[in-house]
Formats: sequence, C-alpha cells, structure tokens
Amino acid sequence: MKKHITIGRFVSRSSALSSCACLWLIVVSLLLSLSDAMGSRPEVQQIISVSGAVGGGELVLDLGNDTRMQFIWVPAGEFLMGAPVKDTTSSTFSGGAFSGFAESVAQMDRTDHPLHLVRLSRGFWMSKHEVTEGQWKQIMGKTVEEQRSLARNDAESVLSSPDLPICWISWYDCKEFIQRVNLSIEKGHCRLPTEAEWEYACRGTQRTPVDISSSFRQRLKTAWCADNSEEKRHPVGTLLPNSLGLHDMLGNVSEWCEDWHSHFSSFREEKATIDPRGPEEASDLRWKIIRGGSFGHDLFGPCRPHVRNVAEPDRRSGRIGFRIIFVLEGYLR
Repeated sequence: MKKHITIGRFVSRSSALSSCACLWLIVVSLLLSLSDAMGSRPEVQQIISVSGAVGGGELVLDLGNDTRMQFIWVPAGEFLMGAPVKDTTSSTFSGGAFSGFAESVAQMDRTDHPLHLVRLSRGFWMSKHEVTEGQWKQIMGKTVEEQRSLARNDAESVLSSPDLPICWISWYDCKEFIQRVNLSIEKGHCRLPTEAEWEYACRGTQRTPVDISSSFRQRLKTAWCADNSEEKRHPVGTLLPNSLGLHDMLGNVSEWCEDWHSHFSSFREEKATIDPRGPEEASDLRWKIIRGGSFGHDLFGPCRPHVRNVAEPDRRSGRIGFRIIFVLEGYLR
C-alpha cells in the first residue's frame, strides 16, 4: 500500500509551486548525499580561518568530513643554505630507504656544498604537520595499506592510524593529491615546497649552520629518529615543534620536495640567490629531492636541515611522505 504525505489541504497556486520547488531541492540534496556516500570524490572546502599566532599566524583548511589541515606562516628572509664543512658523517646519499639506488651513488660528490646565501622574497604558509593517513584517505580515498600494495617491492604490512604520516607515496602521488585539493580552492592553491623553502622552514629562526653535537638531547625532543623511534612512524605533532611551530621537519618520514636534483657548485656564499628552484627538466639521473630524514636515520646523518637525499619520482617507500605549502592569493607580508 502506497503512503502519501499531505503538504497542505488548501494552498494557493504560488504556494503550491513554492512547495514543489522546496521538495525538488530536498530530493536533489538527498541524491547528492547518496552520491557522496557511494564513494564519489569528496569536495574540499574553503579556508575556514586565518588567525594570529606566535611566529606570524595560522591558517586552517577544511578538507571535509571534519578533516582539517593546519598551516604556519613562514616569513620571507635570508639564510645560509647547504653544509658548513666537508665531513663524512652527512653523506648526501645515505642508507635505509635510499640504499641500492644506483652503483654510481657511492662515487658521487657531495652536493650540499658550498654553503651559499639564499633569499626568499615572499613568505609562505607551510603545513604544520606532515600529511597524515586521515587526510590522504579523505582526498585520495586510499589507505596506507593500499598505497603499500602499489610499491615495487614486497614490503610487510604496516600499522595504520589517521594521525600517522602517510607513506608509500610517490612524488607523482603527491602531485595528484595536490591537484585534487586545488580543484575546489578558489582563492589560492597548494603545492610542494621547493628545496630552498623546505630548508629555510626547517631551520626556523636559526638562519646559519649550527653545531648539532651541542644540542643532541634537545633535538631528540623534536625528531623521531633511529635513537628514539623504535624503527616506526609516530603520530604527527607528538614531539616539540621547531621555532616556527612546525612539527616533524626532521625525522618521522622524509619529505618530497618539488625540485629535480642538481649540484650547488654554481652558487657562492657572497652573492645571494633569490628564490632558487631546481632545474626545469630532469638530469640523466632523474632524481627528485627528499629532505628531513626518517625514523630510521640518525641525527648525525640525514636528520639534519642541510642534508639532501634523492629518489626517483615514481618510488614508493615506507619512509617517505610529504608536506605542502598553501599560497593564499592577496596575502602578502
């Protein structure tokens, strides 16, 4: 037996049309909700707040379904980029996730020399944390286990939690994530940080190289590394941030940068390089820059601000993740 709902016993023609229109809107809304529930890609919401904070401010981007991403303002400025001395403890191409890349790696010269002056002419918003599994699932619809299954090697299954940094993602995967986020942003866009932006943000208010041996214990409070991680990822933001308020810039997972690999040999300390970017095209090696080191590296190796690592852009590893920059149009200071 069919059920009928009576909207009103006596209505005018205009009221009837209005009621029909309301019903049609309700039906459309229900159909859209049903479409979302059946697995259509979630729509990214607009910026929901920009508030003042120590260090310049904080921006929050709503990704939908109560999933948000926080950004910290990094002001423009200058810093000395690269390694202060030629030592053997910070080899650019270290072991762990990056071992066995190419036979020529061991013979390659260090590429984080010489120390050189870099000027970033504009400030930028950098994500406060590494992109998490929860954020990745919201935008890409895939779990970390599904990402692991795409890797080229037979890795063991991994623990999963929405607050853990996403891993098993290639540089191309990161670009797709960013593209999907940008589809629904009207006044701004997201992107990967350049290598210079990454190192500048990692150093925080320390614009010159520092001897880390004197601050080893303090840095264990800010970086998940081989000395404290138990060889696994940890929820983002559980250790202390750097001086700008950014968490896990060193350790936890290494982070993809926008740049193709190139040498610093053409740079000189006495002349500032303004807003440097990597080469437009890949070299014969076809490597993308990775920064920060991971939970499997030590503080005297890749877990230092200046140390460069590399990987092929299609590589997926359980030790590589990323964070992003948000460019808010019309926001300059």
